[in-house]
Amino acid sequence: MGKKLIIAEKPSLSNTIQKALYYEKWEKYNGYSESENYICTNCFGHLFQLYDLDNYFNREKTKWNLAEIPFIPNVYKYKVKNDNGVRKQLKIIEKLSKRSDVDTIINAGDADAEGTKLVNLVINYCINKNKLNKDVKRLWFTDQSEPSIRNDIKNLRPNSEFDNYDNEATARARIDWIIGINYSRALSLIASSDKYKVTLPQGRVLGSIVKYIYDRYKEQQNFIAEKYFNIGLVFNNEEKTSVILKDSIFKEDEQIKALSTLNELNKSNTFISKVEKVQKNKYPLNLFSLTSLQNTLNKTHKLRNKAVLSAAQKLYEKGFITYPRSSSEYLASNSKEKVKAVIEVYRKNYSNIEFRDTKHIFDDEKVDSHEAIIPTTKIPEELTGDEKVVYEAIKNRFLSNFCSGECVVEFTTVTISNSSNDLIAKIKGHKIVKTGFLVFENILEDKYIPDFKEGDRIDGRYVINECMTQPPKNVSPTELNNFLESPLSKENETIDEKYKKLLEGLEIGTVATRANIIENAIDYLYIKEKNGVYTITKKGIYFIETAEKLGLLMDVEHNVQIGKYLKAVFNNKITLEQCLDVVEKFVTNSVAKAKTIKIDGFIQEKEVIGKCPVCGKEILESTKAYYCEGLKTKSCTFSIQKMDKFMVNKGKQVTKTIAKSLLNKGIAKVTGLKKIDGSSTYDAFIKLVKNGTFYNISFADKEEIPITDFGNCPRCGRTILENTKSFYCTGYQDQNEKCSYTLWKSNKYLSEKGIVLTKANYKTLIAGKKVLIKDIQRKDGKGTYNAHLSLEDTGRYVNYKMDFERAGGENATKYV
Repeated sequence: MGKKLIIAEKPSLSNTIQKALYYEKWEKYNGYSESENYICTNCFGHLFQLYDLDNYFNREKTKWNLAEIPFIPNVYKYKVKNDNGVRKQLKIIEKLSKRSDVDTIINAGDADAEGTKLVNLVINYCINKNKLNKDVKRLWFTDQSEPSIRNDIKNLRPNSEFDNYDNEATARARIDWIIGINYSRALSLIASSDKYKVTLPQGRVLGSIVKYIYDRYKEQQNFIAEKYFNIGLVFNNEEKTSVILKDSIFKEDEQIKALSTLNELNKSNTFISKVEKVQKNKYPLNLFSLTSLQNTLNKTHKLRNKAVLSAAQKLYEKGFITYPRSSSEYLASNSKEKVKAVIEVYRKNYSNIEFRDTKHIFDDEKVDSHEAIIPTTKIPEELTGDEKVVYEAIKNRFLSNFCSGECVVEFTTVTISNSSNDLIAKIKGHKIVKTGFLVFENILEDKYIPDFKEGDRIDGRYVINECMTQPPKNVSPTELNNFLESPLSKENETIDEKYKKLLEGLEIGTVATRANIIENAIDYLYIKEKNGVYTITKKGIYFIETAEKLGLLMDVEHNVQIGKYLKAVFNNKITLEQCLDVVEKFVTNSVAKAKTIKIDGFIQEKEVIGKCPVCGKEILESTKAYYCEGLKTKSCTFSIQKMDKFMVNKGKQVTKTIAKSLLNKGIAKVTGLKKIDGSSTYDAFIKLVKNGTFYNISFADKEEIPITDFGNCPRCGRTILENTKSFYCTGYQDQNEKCSYTLWKSNKYLSEKGIVLTKANYKTLIAGKKVLIKDIQRKDGKGTYNAHLSLEDTGRYVNYKMDFERAGGENATKYV
């Protein structure tokens, strides 16, 4: 019996597999490890990529040419990536596959279509080039925890069973290539003129993302605000409207009618006509799909889609959670034993959980290739940053669904009537009777209302409120995510209807790729993300309107149709060739027609970022850099790369705000820089440093850091200033009346609790006031609590102090 060659998708997975198979005596070699029964090697992600257009013409990279499109290859070809490390590793894998003692090759790519295709390209390259006769198996991961890998390695399946995954990935990659190559060139070349050149990247999913945000912009532009009036009731002990009367809306030309109604109401008696109380069981939210996880953490922690996916992927690779790129919020029925094992592990710390077999959790009809995201039996000892936030969310949602206690809420509806007409007002509140799953995920808090009784008279007065109708709000990440996942959703659509469409492929893009494409739309300057919402740019408006004029916009209808074709390929209802044939003909006809249309070229008003420190000319922005306008004439080569290595190594890139500060002030403050070990983040000032003919970014020297006033010192009344590590009194320099007041920013307790203080918070604290901190995670993970943070000055040290309320109403203080 020969050896098995395992080809993992990446080095980290190769290491995990070796740890899982600890009973094998592994010996490390250059690019692989070997034991008595296995050889374990790895790719570095994609080793192959599709040909560029220039490759098909057997030439170096050249300028785009409208005469060369539409272009559809007769045969789609792949090439090895132009990277020395990639080429070296491919040779190692090829050499291992040719060994006579290897009789089986195992595809150990990620458990998805892309992971299957990625490793298959390498396997097929080795087999076809060397005419090998090897058995090929698939190691399909339920998750990447070591116990699961040991179990999965015993249940290898023929690689051919996963041909549908390979076919879907192949179809998706080729369709994206066809649309990207042809539409991007057509749009860019037709829109450019001799004077103005513009690059307008277009993609299958990209167009739909930008169009959704563009449509919201048009709704806002066409919106006309209208004045209207309503009538509100103000309780005697309040200043503002306490409650709005139902059906009390009056148009602008009905003001006299509104005033007449108001006079009637103020002459009448107001009383409680009905008090309804009902207790209902409340149930936990569904387990997480990637989309619902992103939506939740965007709302609670302002995490962007890409950050959530990145953290979830890392947790998956470490074996802490199941496969994250899932579009389902349900588990398959054959996962019940796996879930029981996870519950047993968590029961050591949580006695109030038990296995529950319900359709709310297990439903085969709502699971395609991947299930909801849940924790595994491997519990992390310590996590930090985004990984901690993401893991806690997944864990708490899982525990919520398997909580043994019921959650009961009492809902109260109070109806307020009057003696003059039928207008009523309703006040609603609720009270948690039994906590149940809320100990794990506190998604509901008591909403207090006074203890009204039927017949009670209400003391108050009626008022008229003048209002204006509001335009549609900007697009939020949650809105965009939900649109991409269910572009054809209807109002009041049931869960069953939603999943039926999802399983038919009626979505735009995949849950695995949407986050990166949204980021691409930002990088291409089509859209902007600020304050948690997306808005369109001038370039984005031109992109959409031009693509529509030319018939080159991949809108919802086209995307949904392609999604259906891809799902049909996956389900073996149509062949890969049939799918591609439809798209190839569509793209060919669209581009040919677009070439006959004349449009106005794009005139981009370049925003001036600052002055060039070398020649004094204006600094402008491109998709990749901030550059001197002298670059066009080669009279100056100054530029600041957005993905500057110094910044990227610390988890950041050079934003427009940072670039402006560097150019105009010579220094910029950057927050959230990551430490080398990734354990935490820090803030620092950076500057531009001349290095020969180039400028590099580096940390600013201490004496270059600007001083900011943070009020008066609580001890001596002099000024409080800020540096990178603390807030300090200017009196520290006074040798006669020295003041050593120092408030350190770094605090272990606050960091562990994920508490991040703003400058406004620090200013409030130094002024002797309290800051309310909400939703602090409890140590046992069972819910959250609120606390007031303040400072206590011992005369020697300035300490943080937390005041919070214990169960039973007892106040407590913790010095941190």
